Amino acid sequence: MLRVAGEVTFANRAVPLPLHITGLPETFRVADIGLWRRLETDGVPWRAVLQYSSNGALATITVSLPGGRADGLGDPKCTKKNGLQACVAIDQPQAAGITSQELLSRITLIGPDEAKWTTHVIG
Repeated sequence: MLRVAGEVTFANRAVPLPLHITGLPETFRVADIGLWRRLETDGVPWRAVLQYSSNGALATITVSLPGGRADGLGDPKCTKKNGLQACVAIDQPQAAGITSQELLSRITLIGPDEAKWTTHVIG
């Protein structure tokens, strides 16, 4: 174990995700980002969840294959495109300064082929 542990290195590594977001409001700050690969949750093989805080509001973006459940609080708005489903829920749209539908319209779904996913999610 010591030999293996002695060769461990730690580093930040960009993780590709299946979406691109343009025009994210300046007040949005990353609260949490996760990519889960667990079938038992909702029957889809993976789910990406991005959460942002903004002026006390929480915006949650969930991307999965169609059939996945939407995370977050509020009334989720969803769309399906390029073989994926994206849902956006904002618990306090007035505080966030944007509605779920407006944020959803700024998301481009890349598709289910992980080789085409991007590490440049925002911009």
